[in-house]
Amino acid sequence: MLAVFILLALAGVLLLDFLYARSWPGALSLSVDFSKDHIYEGESCELKESVENRKKLPVNMLEIGFRLPPGLRLPGAENTALSDYLYKRDVFAIAGMERIVRRYRVEGIRRGHYRADQFAVSAPSLLLRSIRLDEELERMVNSRSPEVYVYARRVPVGRVLQRIEALSGSKLSQRRLYEDPFAFSSIREYAAGDPMRAVNWKATARMGSLMVNTFTSVMSSKTGIYLDVTSDGSFEDLKNRELMIAVAASLVRHLMGLNGCDFFRINAPRTGESDISQKVKGQNLSDKTADEADSVKQTAADGTNGSVTEFTSPHGSSDLTKIEHLLCSDLGMPQDVRRAMRSEKREALKKALLEDGREDPELVRVIVSADTSERMREIIKETAAPGVKSILVTVSDRAETAREMTQGNLSVLPYRIRV
Repeated sequence: MLAVFILLALAGVLLLDFLYARSWPGALSLSVDFSKDHIYEGESCELKESVENRKKLPVNMLEIGFRLPPGLRLPGAENTALSDYLYKRDVFAIAGMERIVRRYRVEGIRRGHYRADQFAVSAPSLLLRSIRLDEELERMVNSRSPEVYVYARRVPVGRVLQRIEALSGSKLSQRRLYEDPFAFSSIREYAAGDPMRAVNWKATARMGSLMVNTFTSVMSSKTGIYLDVTSDGSFEDLKNRELMIAVAASLVRHLMGLNGCDFFRINAPRTGESDISQKVKGQNLSDKTADEADSVKQTAADGTNGSVTEFTSPHGSSDLTKIEHLLCSDLGMPQDVRRAMRSEKREALKKALLEDGREDPELVRVIVSADTSERMREIIKETAAPGVKSILVTVSDRAETAREMTQGNLSVLPYRIRV
């Protein structure tokens, strides 16, 4: 009789264990989201982890794990393991009809486009057997993996803007390059890079969001920004290149906010869009209508021309977002450590400089490059054209080489590494 009772009890426990294993994933939802779609390098956002149990059956212990890429950091977070990636694991005890939300601060320590992925959800059964979440449900969780862009960090570029203004000449225009603080124009919404001293606090209180004052001033002739991302792959060179990417990004943000950027060129292909540019490249526009030809030209301008990605007359938040997203890509690394690739990138930059100088003799071109050798200055001199003025923004880690130099229509602005 005792043996029968024991067998029945064991069968009951196994049945309960089986039913629990089948029931606990039901009506259970998991979400992991970033509080922002983008942050700037060195800034932070919030990572929200939410688990909801919409049934009466409790889940005594639920283990959730996921992976974060190395460009993100969770300062002070517990239950993390760091290797090439950051692995995070959390344990929840959820009662029936309960929702639990946990928030963590995430820092962006390197520019890039990052996703939280490899979600794994498991819970022990009544007999402490580890049970994975249903595969279909787990695939659904992974398909909604949250993402965040870490934009190149913001650095001061006032000295470069002043030099652009000095070389451009002065004439009154609706397009402002460097604002006159004594000539008020209008009020607009705050944009990344706007100085806090420009905030109009009365308008901010009235509108419920940050508003800034704008001012009329003088502008220059056509201004173009070129970013040279050639690198030999060494640690020092990569560090310098990251600084120059940040300088170029800060210049674009500021000039686009003032409608003063006529084009932006970078000697790197746009990630994932080379197939589009190949379709546009080489098309016979003479067989097309005027509208079709304009459409092809616009696509080519916004696509990739050989090894140079071009943004012509960028304006508005959508174009700025495209540029920011491009600058979050690897920009040809590590492929460009090959000598042939470096040579191709320099030739692509040289060709773009030469063509732009021919098309617009009143151009002010700003070349941002980590290349401190005489080679870059020779390229600029070889592509010089009458009336075209050039500003080379490069790196410097020594005070004696941080002096501004002007040779003819070329100005060299060494940018200090510690900013």
